[in-house]
Amino acid sequence: MEDEVVKTKVKHRVYVALFVFLGFLLQLVLHGGLEMFYIKLMNKNIEKYGLGLTWDTWAHIHNIFSFILILGGIWFGYKQGKYWWERIYVKKDAWFQKRKVN
Repeated sequence: MEDEVVKTKVKHRVYVALFVFLGFLLQLVLHGGLEMFYIKLMNKNIEKYGLGLTWDTWAHIHNIFSFILILGGIWFGYKQGKYWWERIYVKKDAWFQKRKVN
């Protein structure tokens, strides 16, 4: 009985950790997409889209928002991991668990 509790705790931690990693990966995709889009605009017309800021200032802004995106991705992954663990393994309420198997 105690072995099952330990296995479940380990499984829960691994599950949430993998969701945290997924959140990190998703923020990388979001970050890359936003960055490619805005740099293309700035390369076309820096005066219009650069907001009067230099490339050095944009580099500082990039570093700050990169950090915020990383934290946001990790937070999002953690929250989703907790939510889906509860829904799938505790409540057993996921859509795929309600199907009848012949």
